[in-house]
Amino acid sequence: CKHLHRTRLKFTLRWIRQRSNLATGGNNVENSVHKRLNDGCSATARNCWRTWVEKTEQQLFASRNPDARRNSNGRQLHYRWKDPSTLTAARASVVIKLKAEATRKICRSAEQALAGKATRTALGHLFDADKWLSCAYQDCCPNTFPVGDDIDAAVNAVDAIDVQAAAGSEHRTVSRCDPWPGMTCGIIGQVRFCLDYSRCEDPPGCTATHKDCPDQFSRNGDGIPLEPLLRQRTCIEHCIIGGSKPLEKRFTICGGNLHAVHLSTLTQRAILRTTFWLSVGDAITLLAYAAVAVIIARTFGAAVLGTYSLAMAIAGIVQIIADAGYNIWLPRAVAQNPAVSDELVSTALSTKLLLWIVSAPGAVAIAWVHHAESAQLTMLALLDTLASCGSFTILAALRGLDRYVIPQLLSSGYSLASASAMSAVMFAGGSILAAVAAMAVVSIGRAVHLVFLYARARGGIEKIRRGTRWYRWDTIIHQLRTQRQLWVVNLASTLVHRTPLVVLGMRTGSAELGFFAAAFRIYSAARILPGALFNAVLPRLASDLQPARERNVLLFGSAVALAAGIVLFLGAEPLIGWTFQFEEAIVPMRLLAIASAGLSLKTAFEVVLISRVQDRFVAAAIAAVACATFIATWVIPAAATSFSLLLIASEWLLCIIFAGWLALQRAR
Repeated sequence: CKHLHRTRLKFTLRWIRQRSNLATGGNNVENSVHKRLNDGCSATARNCWRTWVEKTEQQLFASRNPDARRNSNGRQLHYRWKDPSTLTAARASVVIKLKAEATRKICRSAEQALAGKATRTALGHLFDADKWLSCAYQDCCPNTFPVGDDIDAAVNAVDAIDVQAAAGSEHRTVSRCDPWPGMTCGIIGQVRFCLDYSRCEDPPGCTATHKDCPDQFSRNGDGIPLEPLLRQRTCIEHCIIGGSKPLEKRFTICGGNLHAVHLSTLTQRAILRTTFWLSVGDAITLLAYAAVAVIIARTFGAAVLGTYSLAMAIAGIVQIIADAGYNIWLPRAVAQNPAVSDELVSTALSTKLLLWIVSAPGAVAIAWVHHAESAQLTMLALLDTLASCGSFTILAALRGLDRYVIPQLLSSGYSLASASAMSAVMFAGGSILAAVAAMAVVSIGRAVHLVFLYARARGGIEKIRRGTRWYRWDTIIHQLRTQRQLWVVNLASTLVHRTPLVVLGMRTGSAELGFFAAAFRIYSAARILPGALFNAVLPRLASDLQPARERNVLLFGSAVALAAGIVLFLGAEPLIGWTFQFEEAIVPMRLLAIASAGLSLKTAFEVVLISRVQDRFVAAAIAAVACATFIATWVIPAAATSFSLLLIASEWLLCIIFAGWLALQRAR
C-alpha cells in the first residue's frame, strides 16, 4: 500500500507539472516530445517542463454544462481520488492563463511536496474542483474578459472536466504507461475539441467544448461569441496530450500555441471587422446629432442649445442608470445559453423599466432647477431614453445570437433618420420641443423594428411578453447585485464625462451653458477615436500579452493623443466658426483639446491595465475621480472656462493614476 501511494503521488506530481505547463502556454512546442518547454515561461524556466504520457486509458472532455459535470464519471473519479494520503489534482487549484508569464498555482500540500518549487506569479481565475463539479453554475469570467479566456477555462481547468473511458480504435485503451512501467494509469491523457459540429455529432460522452463558452470585448457591450468563429476552422478538431504523432502534427498546424496564438489568429479578422462596423455605427450617431446641435445653435441661439444639451445630458445619465450593465452582461449570457434568451431579455426589460421609473422624477426635478423649458425637454428626452433602453436590450440579445452588423447598422440608420427628422422640423419652423418629440417617435420606431428582427431570429416573442408581465422582484435584485461592478463603472464613466455640463446648467444661465455645450459637443465627437482604439486593441492584447505589444499600444495611444490635442487646439477657431459660430466657445474648445489628449492617453493605459486583469483597480479609480469631479463642480466658478479646466484635471488625473499603477505593476 505504501508503495502504491508513493507511485500514485509520483505520477500525480508529474501530471500536475504537465498540466501546469499547459496553463503557462509556451509559444513553441518542440517536435521532440521529451524536450523541455522553456519558451514562453522564461521567468520560471526551472519549473517549466513537460512529462509526456504516450498512452493512457482515460479521455478528457471539457464541459461547462452543470448537469454533465454533476453526473459525469469525472465527478466520481474526483471523489475517489480525494484520499488524504495522496496529492491529486482534486487538491490543486486551477488558474486560467491571462499572461504569458503566468503559471498555475497549486495548493499548499502540493507546494510542500514539490519542495518549494511552486511558482507564484500574477494569476487569473481560480477554480475549485468541488464547486465546479457539484454546483449548478459557477461564473468564471471577469467583467471585462479577453478573447480566448473561456477557451482556456475549458482546456486548462483540469479539475473542471468530465472523464470518460476511451473507446474505439483511434483511442484504444492501454493498461500501462510507458514512462512508468508497472503503474496503471487513471489520469487524463487526451483532449478532444468538438469544433466542427457537422463532423462531431454526439460522439460518445462528448460535450461540445465551446458551445457554452462565449467571449466578448469592449466595455460598451460589443459581444463576440466564439462558437461561430471557432466553427470556421477545424484544425484543432482533436489533439492528444501525450507523446504521439497526432499531438505534434496538431500543435504544428495550430501555430505552436494551442490557446493563445491559434485563437488570436482565428478571431482576429472577425473581431476587427465587427469593431469596424460598430465604430462606423457610433460615428454615424455622433456626427448626426452633432449636426443637429449645430442647426439648433444657428436657428435658436446659444440659450436654446444650452437647454437642449442639458436635457440630453440628464437623459443620458438616466439611460446609464437604467441600463444597469445589461449591455455588457446580456450578450455573454445569451451566447452561453441561447435557449433562455427570452427569459433573459424579459428580465432585462423589466429591470430597465423599473430603474427608469425610479430615476425619471429626479431627472425632471434637476432639469427644473435650471428652467421650466428644460424640464419639458427632459420629459420628452426621457421618452426617447425609454425607447432606447428597449432597443439596446434587443441589440445586446442579438449580439449574443451572433447577429452584429445588420442590427447595429439598422440602429445607426434610425439615429440618422432621427437627426434628419429633427432637422426637418426645425427647418419647417417648428420649436425645439417639436424636434425632440420627433426624435422620441423615431426611437420608438427603432425599438419596434428591432423587436421584429429578434422575433424573426427566435421565432416569436411570446415568452418575453409573458416574462415581462410576470417578473419576480428577487430575480431583478439578484441581477442587479450580479452586475453591480459593471453598473458602477459605466455610471462613474458617464458622470466624469457629463456631470460638469449638468451642474453648470443648474448653476448658471442658458447662454453660458450654450457656449460650453458648443465646445463640449466637438469634444464628445472626438471621443470616438480612443473608443475605437480600446475596442480594437483589447482583444488582441489580452489574448497574447507581450511587453513589446504593450509598448506599441502605449506609443500609438500617445501619438493619437498628441495628434488629437494639436488638431483640436489649433483648429478650435475654425471649427467653432464653421459650426456653432460662438466666439465665446473658442477658449473652452482649446482647453477641451488638452482634455481630449489626456482622454486618448488615458485610454491607452486603461486598455493595458484591463488586459493585465486590473479591471477592479480601473473601476475604483474611475469611481473616485467621478466623486471628486462632482464635488469640484459645486466649488469652482460657474463658467465655461473653469468647467473646461475641470475636465482637463479629471482626464489627466486618471491618466497619471493609470500610468503610475502600470509602472508599479511592471516593477513588481
